[in-house]
Amino acid sequence: MRNKKIKKIDLTKGYRLNTDMSSQEIVKLYYERDIVEKGFKELKSYIDLHPIRKYRMDHIKAHIKICYIAFVILTYIKQKTKSLGILPVDVLETLQSCYIVNLRSEKHNLNWTKTVTLKNQQKLILKLLGCSV
Repeated sequence: MRNKKIKKIDLTKGYRLNTDMSSQEIVKLYYERDIVEKGFKELKSYIDLHPIRKYRMDHIKAHIKICYIAFVILTYIKQKTKSLGILPVDVLETLQSCYIVNLRSEKHNLNWTKTVTLKNQQKLILKLLGCSV
């Protein structure tokens, strides 16, 4: 009995056909897989993703979560700024020079905030992303 099961498994070489699914469900799953693969390809180009050199499972999981969060952020930026026709990585480069200086002294009861003057494109990007300065 066991040998028959092994021979049957060996014949399929790890492939399995789920005949309970309709052709529409199979096509939908195929395209969903394609979306994920394209997302990882795009992610690799933005954040210089390389082979994971982590050996502990918790480190691997943390690395994958960070990559996923980065992808979600880049996808959000891409969606919100698509009217500008620039890549998310260019949006991030444009926003790199945006910063706020905040000085606070409780001893002297002083609180001073200065925002670096924003360029028009930076203002537009921040508005599209729903951010305020």
